[in-house]
Amino acid sequence: MENRARVELQPLSPFAPGPSEGWRVCQVQVDASDPVEGYPNLLGSELPRRLEALIPAEVVDQLDPGQPWTVEASLVAPGRLRVERIAT
Repeated sequence: MENRARVELQPLSPFAPGPSEGWRVCQVQVDASDPVEGYPNLLGSELPRRLEALIPAEVVDQLDPGQPWTVEASLVAPGRLRVERIAT
């Protein structure tokens, strides 16, 4: 199911290589979740919530691993979200 939310994430681990070229993973805590218009928000329940984040390398370069992140993300599997982009 296509879904998306604007979420506040707290990084909990360093970035590690992802499942394929151009991707990184890390453990995050979802502290807040707001809907994105036109999409269901599957990340808004049971907060705070710990998940694995799958992040494109070009987005990783924009994230400070010591600070919370505000991004748009999708729940793509049980226990895993995919960061789509930095939220504006």
